[in-house]
Amino acid sequence: MSNNQTPVIACNPKAIGAANRDAHAAVSKSIFSSDTIVEIKELTNGYGFRLPMETPMLYKVVEFVANERLCCPFFTFTLVVGEQFWLELSGGEGVKNIIESDILQIIQTGNFPTMEALETVYAIKTGTAGG
Repeated sequence: MSNNQTPVIACNPKAIGAANRDAHAAVSKSIFSSDTIVEIKELTNGYGFRLPMETPMLYKVVEFVANERLCCPFFTFTLVVGEQFWLELSGGEGVKNIIESDILQIIQTGNFPTMEALETVYAIKTGTAGG
């Protein structure tokens, strides 16, 4: 890729081992549920999500980051654990827009995409559909 090309920002669910994909989807749903998110804050290059300060939630978020970094390497993950617990998602150019159009919409609607749907979007965005 030359310096003048914009990198494709698309999640590649196949980067997560097949045996872990369904569990990753379930963990993602439990974290990014409107019932779970305590607060959302806008960051310069992303968003922060305040989550319940509970040990099981900490474990879920660590599991989420461990897998999500494989399929979405364009995210920068920051965990802030103090009096409150925040998961911050940020990144380079275009990442904040992806968070707004995908993750914030999922939180608002509760409509989580299937792994198959994510694979289709990835294939279209990367030009690997049908092959």
